[in-house]
Amino acid sequence: MGTCCFRAAREAGADEVVAGGNRRHQHQTSPVGAFVGNKLICTKAPTWVAEAPITSGQLRSKRDAFWDTAPSYGGKPEIWQALRAAAETDDVATAQAFVDAVNVTLPSGNLTLVYDELGNKYEIPPYCLSDPSNLVQESALNMDQLSGGEASSAAGVSSSAEEQIMLRLRLSTTNEDLEWKGPISSTGADLKNFVQLHKSIPPERLRCLFGGKIITDNLSLKVAKVPAEVVVIMAVFDEPPSSP
Repeated sequence: MGTCCFRAAREAGADEVVAGGNRRHQHQTSPVGAFVGNKLICTKAPTWVAEAPITSGQLRSKRDAFWDTAPSYGGKPEIWQALRAAAETDDVATAQAFVDAVNVTLPSGNLTLVYDELGNKYEIPPYCLSDPSNLVQESALNMDQLSGGEASSAAGVSSSAEEQIMLRLRLSTTNEDLEWKGPISSTGADLKNFVQLHKSIPPERLRCLFGGKIITDNLSLKVAKVPAEVVVIMAVFDEPPSSP
């Protein structure tokens, strides 16, 4: 879980000193007003305590439950995806790129409160952005079982029948969609190579994003659980980002 999402901010509506030494109280009366004073993502994570000690597995389930239902709260699904990716990466530059890709505003420099260009509000709870102080580590046995399950899942992928799917690859810089069709076993590297072929963008300047997670070069679409006919965001960087 990344912790690159927070910074203390000056509260909206603070007194401002004007000519003559008097103070003028400023008010913001609409969500669009929150666009004023947009800040970059910063590094201080929120601190919080769970009602009862919680394991890392329980915390993951709690986060997944929020992100899976977040679009029902309003706003755009692709923005929720980008915010999830920004919240879960440990790299500040990558998080900032995901936020910039969907043109959202962070009034306080953190992901707890975000606005899009239409004034839609996106609120993310602290448990999605940092670990609680009373987090309990899972036993080595549980971790071994989890690893075994993942290995079995990966083995199942290779033995499954091939399937063709169609995706829309959306460039973060232009919002242009490229139609891609290929086998479900294709990887993030395959999507990057497709974009390079059609748009001459080097693969090292691209990141593939779906469902709030990064599709790494070696990760297949099947393992990443990417369904057919969805949008995969291709985040374009000015310089090659650090490895996820």
